[in-house]
Amino acid sequence: MAAAFQLDVLAASVPFFRGKCVSVVIPTTDGEYGVLAGHCNAVGAVTAGELQFETEEGEHRRAAVAQGLFKIDGDRVLLLLDAAERPEDIDVNRALRAREEAEEALRQGNHEMVEMAYQQTKSFDRLSFLYVITGNIPKLQKMLRIADLRQDTMARFHNALFLGDVESRVQVLLDVEQPTLAYLTAATYGLDDVAEQIRASLEESGLPVPEVNANASLLNPPIAVLQESSWPLLELPRSLCDKIMEEEENQGPAEADDLANAFLEVEAAAKEPVEPVESSEEDLTLSEVEMSDEGDDGAWSDDLDLGDDDEPLAVQSSSVPQPAPSLFSQWCQQSSLAVDHAAAGDVATAASLLNRQIGVVRHTALLPKYRATFLSAQLTTLGFPGMPPLATPAQRSFAPSLPLNPTALADVTTLVKKGLKAFQGAKFDACQSAFASVFESVPFVIAGSKQEEALLHQYLDLAREYSTTAVLDAAKRGEGVSAERSLQLTYLMTHTRLQTAHLLLTLHVAMVAAFKAENFIDAALFATQILSNSEINSPKNASLAQKAKKVLVKCEKEGRNRLEVGYDASAPFVIECEELVPLKKEDAVSCPYCGACYRKTKKNALCCVCRFSQIGIDTVGLVCTTSSLYRSC
Repeated sequence: MAAAFQLDVLAASVPFFRGKCVSVVIPTTDGEYGVLAGHCNAVGAVTAGELQFETEEGEHRRAAVAQGLFKIDGDRVLLLLDAAERPEDIDVNRALRAREEAEEALRQGNHEMVEMAYQQTKSFDRLSFLYVITGNIPKLQKMLRIADLRQDTMARFHNALFLGDVESRVQVLLDVEQPTLAYLTAATYGLDDVAEQIRASLEESGLPVPEVNANASLLNPPIAVLQESSWPLLELPRSLCDKIMEEEENQGPAEADDLANAFLEVEAAAKEPVEPVESSEEDLTLSEVEMSDEGDDGAWSDDLDLGDDDEPLAVQSSSVPQPAPSLFSQWCQQSSLAVDHAAAGDVATAASLLNRQIGVVRHTALLPKYRATFLSAQLTTLGFPGMPPLATPAQRSFAPSLPLNPTALADVTTLVKKGLKAFQGAKFDACQSAFASVFESVPFVIAGSKQEEALLHQYLDLAREYSTTAVLDAAKRGEGVSAERSLQLTYLMTHTRLQTAHLLLTLHVAMVAAFKAENFIDAALFATQILSNSEINSPKNASLAQKAKKVLVKCEKEGRNRLEVGYDASAPFVIECEELVPLKKEDAVSCPYCGACYRKTKKNALCCVCRFSQIGIDTVGLVCTTSSLYRSC
């Protein structure tokens, strides 16, 4: 048994893990730092990344950690971290939502909103930097005190550096047993009394006393970029009310009253409804008469009020010209497709739509698609010399009010063909990669008809089945797999819904594997399935048909199985896509996006096939066309 050591992990001064370990891998600024028992003493900085360690019982654990410090002292390893979370405890939605809110607020210059988002997520380092660029010295001092309470050495040093607090910096260096650096800092900044005390301590301990550079330049805290609550925004022109108030101050009372009355008359006129022009009976068409609403409160009436999203926005009664709704906002209003919202630059809404429609909870893999969709909807042309380029939204030819979409159905078709070709050549890694791209691309395809929508769903089914088959093949080739388990995985490959030619390949592999393992009953079953296939009479399958007949004759003579595999072809089942075992359909839950099946205990977990969606939740399903497109079909 490997030698063990004591590992203590503190996250924000709260114990995260304490126990005996045989190894630990720490993410540092110089890369991964491995520690075993008997390691030399060391102190270093931890960067954000993945912490891995193996307990004395042989359990491998992982955790996502923020920055901090580590210290190796004999048979004890101590990690002081800003934060640490187990993979199963990470709330991806909360983290993404908080980050998006903070980024949008920072883009708009709303420092108060940014501060609130950072406080909610306990992003102490970001908070400190925010206070630096806004020149908020009192809150920086509070952050220093918070770092002291959290015992976060790195945060203490950073905040002391931002504040120009040399005494605190010297104290931090002394606390981490760096007296030489503490002496240089104190002597350079003119803290003679403190420097003399540290110098005496160094001499008493027999440590060398470094020379102080008399020409050293002092490291002063940065000057705030803008010492205001929020960044200045675009100033609107003065309203009529402002002008009236200004003229009221400069003119007499009578004239001011006249202006005020005129203002009220304008306001009242703007609020009055416009009477429609009445048409005569001769002008009424037949359709207008037949479609009249008078007396239509009978069985065909419908009192469902969903609002009217197609109505133009009402013009506000103000003298200040109101900006017309941007084309991007119109895209979001007129479409329920996530791809249109992504093209408008509203990634948060696009992600929310995908979450509600197909249960997507892991959006990181879709970020390149979000970015490509947005950029493809932006056309840039050169302007006049000295002027910025002109940006023009790109719109669809068959729906001018909606954006251009870079991902076409033909692109997904090409990916599917690539995956099928890789499977034919037994290149299962390339097959998985191609169908993973299919999963990523389908939510960003717009179907122009019901036939195209059905084809997209067919591509999703193919991607699920072929990805599962590739995973089954990789699992049976893994190290330490028993003969029974290898046979079971081979048998399960014949239950994936593949194309006929590829199904024959899996049946052939299963028949050969069962025959070699002396499972003659199973081999006869697969031989029978091969001979009953409609494509077996094709000339290219002549050799396979002959082999299947010979195997069937041999197996009928033997009539037994040597190994118990745990496979019953007569009982209907689905494949559990994580454990790769047969599962009764009534005991299964599925992914709302790709349709992969899992045990009911895995509900709300992340699907391991598409790697996007949350297992077992109810959704409306894939939305790849708009109602307007349906009406044109």
